[in-house]
Amino acid sequence: MPALLSDPLGDGSDLLGTAHDTINYNLISASAIWYVQVGALLVGHIGGLVLAHDRALLLFRGRAAVRSQYWMLAVMVGFTSLGLWLLSTVST
Repeated sequence: MPALLSDPLGDGSDLLGTAHDTINYNLISASAIWYVQVGALLVGHIGGLVLAHDRALLLFRGRAAVRSQYWMLAVMVGFTSLGLWLLSTVST
């Protein structure tokens, strides 16, 4: 990003002195990125289930609210399993 700011037109200028800077790939390890991705996947899917159940409680009463969420639970478990499998196949 600093290199793009230093040479915005791509004509070889070095306005900020950062045109030859490179990305530091050692700043965050690959395993740390993987853990963040797994955490975001789990938090997002669990949050989606909680919000869907909350909405079902407003639309339906009693056991109908729980029964309306069975398919959503099955789909989200499938999506979560698929996402975790995909993350496990591309990890280093």
